[in-house]
Amino acid sequence: MSENYWDRIADLWRLFGPPIRPVAEDLAVYQEIVDRGTALMDVPPRVLLLGVTPELYRLRWPADAEVFALDNSPPMIEAVWQGPADTAVTGSWTAMPFADQSFTLLLCDAGVGLLDPVGQGELLGEVQRVLVSGGTFAVRLFAPQGRTGTVSEIFEDLDRGGIPTLDALKLRMWGALQENPVDGVRPSEVARRILEAYGPWDRLAQTQGWHPDYVRALELQLDSQASFHLVDAEELGQQGYRAGLEPSGAHRPAHGYGDSCPVVEFRRP
Repeated sequence: MSENYWDRIADLWRLFGPPIRPVAEDLAVYQEIVDRGTALMDVPPRVLLLGVTPELYRLRWPADAEVFALDNSPPMIEAVWQGPADTAVTGSWTAMPFADQSFTLLLCDAGVGLLDPVGQGELLGEVQRVLVSGGTFAVRLFAPQGRTGTVSEIFEDLDRGGIPTLDALKLRMWGALQENPVDGVRPSEVARRILEAYGPWDRLAQTQGWHPDYVRALELQLDSQASFHLVDAEELGQQGYRAGLEPSGAHRPAHGYGDSCPVVEFRRP
């Protein structure tokens, strides 16, 4: 991306909902991966979260686990991180400020799509570098391309009350508008389409019963130059393999968006 998307919306994180934020079914998948991954290691778990997702920090960790976070948005760290202040590091996922083989487990919730395909490859290379041998990396993807219907079908569902949250609407729109991961999808285009069909924002909020501040935040995206590059489990698995990681599973949570939000697991040989 050409700008830090998260700096713009850090204060609104409290209003985000599913499927952008993980729900119980997603967290059950993460927890199973954590339990299995930590059981396989004979050293105390040293965990790195890519991003400051509160739900990941609140997973059940072994008593001797150390949990750190890496995020390139100081406003997000300040607004969202729930761990001790000195355990959240500001830095890039594609140039991690850590030594080789520093961590036994890495988790990321839905952040891969913020990077273009080149950046995704760099991220996976860094994951391979900072993981110990036998370590685990797991990431939840937004992979809705071709799975969420056309724009017309999405708006018909919205008119019928069939889309429960603004975040579900955005996910479905990403799936309808992205043609390929290289070109990606622009949040500005999503916001523009919604505004043209349902504006002004306060009317959309009132009609759908959504928080008006969160709906109005779409205005921030109209002039954004950011783009998302959403890959599916197979595509990320291939990238991981090229980076020296072994794809070891693609888990689809048991909820309505599970097919569009798989959790992909890798192991470092």
